[in-house]
Amino acid sequence: MQHVAPDLVLPLSEAGSGAAGGSRSRPFARDGVGAAELAPGDGRHGVGNPAAATPEKGKRYVEAVTEKVATFLVDLAKADTAKLYE
Repeated sequence: MQHVAPDLVLPLSEAGSGAAGGSRSRPFARDGVGAAELAPGDGRHGVGNPAAATPEKGKRYVEAVTEKVATFLVDLAKADTAKLYE
């Protein structure tokens, strides 16, 4: 967020610990997939300790994820839709 929308980020001194709570949603609670409960006022705004976060790290993350998603979409567009599954 520091890279994408820095105006929405509070000072790190006001950030929570980043501890994750268990999910009440079955799709997120099974198969090792986790999600933070982002209920208003609970003090958690994500998962993971934000203390080492920087805009530069955020930029590298956004670039890496964008590259992976773009590659997936290009590969999907080239795929033979009649043979997507073996």
